[in-house]
Amino acid sequence: MHDNSELSRILGSPDIYPLFALNVQYNKGDGFWTRDAVSLEDIKSPQFLNRLEPGSKVFAFTTQFLKNLLSSGSDSDSGSGSGSVSGSDAEQQFLGLQASGLDLTDERSTINVQNELISNRISGANEAVEANFSRDLQFILSSSRYISGAVERPGFYPVSGSVTLSELIAAAGGLTENADITRIELVKQKIYEGKIIADDVTQINLGKVDGNTITLSNRYTLNVPSLINEVATGIVTLKGEVERPGEYLIARNDTLHDLIERAGGFTPVAFPLGAVFTRESLKDIQRDSNALLANQLEQAVLQVAQSDAAGAGEQVQAVLGYARQLRSQEVTGRLSVNVTHSEISAPVYLQSGDSISIPKRPAHVSVIGSVQKDTVASYGSGKRLYDYLSSAGGANKIADLKRAYILLPNGESTTAHHDSIIPPGSVIVIPPKTDRLSALGLTDLISRVLGNIATSILAINNVR
Repeated sequence: MHDNSELSRILGSPDIYPLFALNVQYNKGDGFWTRDAVSLEDIKSPQFLNRLEPGSKVFAFTTQFLKNLLSSGSDSDSGSGSGSVSGSDAEQQFLGLQASGLDLTDERSTINVQNELISNRISGANEAVEANFSRDLQFILSSSRYISGAVERPGFYPVSGSVTLSELIAAAGGLTENADITRIELVKQKIYEGKIIADDVTQINLGKVDGNTITLSNRYTLNVPSLINEVATGIVTLKGEVERPGEYLIARNDTLHDLIERAGGFTPVAFPLGAVFTRESLKDIQRDSNALLANQLEQAVLQVAQSDAAGAGEQVQAVLGYARQLRSQEVTGRLSVNVTHSEISAPVYLQSGDSISIPKRPAHVSVIGSVQKDTVASYGSGKRLYDYLSSAGGANKIADLKRAYILLPNGESTTAHHDSIIPPGSVIVIPPKTDRLSALGLTDLISRVLGNIATSILAINNVR
């Protein structure tokens, strides 16, 4: 080839994958096609160009095309899944320099390679591109090496032969701002007794060595760790009656009381006793617990329904109602905490996603359970238990007033009796009688169910 400027221009596109191309040649002596992974540096050299003959094919892959392919793990014939590549996508992402029938020793043929490809596309070359690529998929996957961690685009990257550490990192988009260049981990692999195992683990400090002098070859993976961040581990939300509510970036050892102090403390109308501390990880636990309790109730009640327990009908219906209510109850992921005093021996460390809401002093008391109608009654300093029951229409005939209790705004509970002091924001819980169901041991289970329902109501009312 007398002038390779056109070929070099095409392969010099910034979108072309920097480490890998595929050379497919027909071996006349053996009668089959051979495949060879070629670096783009080699492919532009006179030595490689002299190897090309009429009928040779060279495929250069764009970064986006190989990223889509390797993330999907399947070829373009795999259907319309998220990783599949359509004909039109292949046309845009895949540059095939097909030399079939061209005399590559002719300068004019080389210059016209791109025009020939465009012409072929019009006649349906998209399907040919996909078919050719499908046959070479496994070859490309076997040539891939994995880089993970603090690089812009972690993932598998096809590599031709050996490559320098700097080249592989550059192919992955370079290092992120938080990359720890002093602890880059190179894991070399070997085949042993039919298994691929780790052969050697090396730590590389790019602050002391030049990545261009480190050559990677054979089997390996590369991990670039991130710097350990002690000052920014997540974001929490502080709402309600604090001087400076909002979102706060937290450090690893920040506590709930540190956060309230940073926010300037409580406002004069804050009601710390009703603080609601919610954590995302607790929501799944609470949801699973609610489902388990509901299942236990329903299974136990099924036994009653199949028996002739006299007078158990109303109690059964009440219990099933609580099970349904528990299943549909909004979960809050609430963690009971004391926001007014810090417990030195057991600090409440914050996690990313935590939410703390400090309500104003509430003016209501909720009443749930075996009453005529669950209600939210207005608070009165002189009101007692039976005053609030009257607001709910009174207790129904299966109410067990002896086991009534008050769920305080901070999540603690206390026995309810006629002279109980009931703080604003509390929930009064009236359990049903379980004398007809006592043989099943449901008394404690029903109390736990009502407790979960009351806790959710308490948190929801205080947040709102």
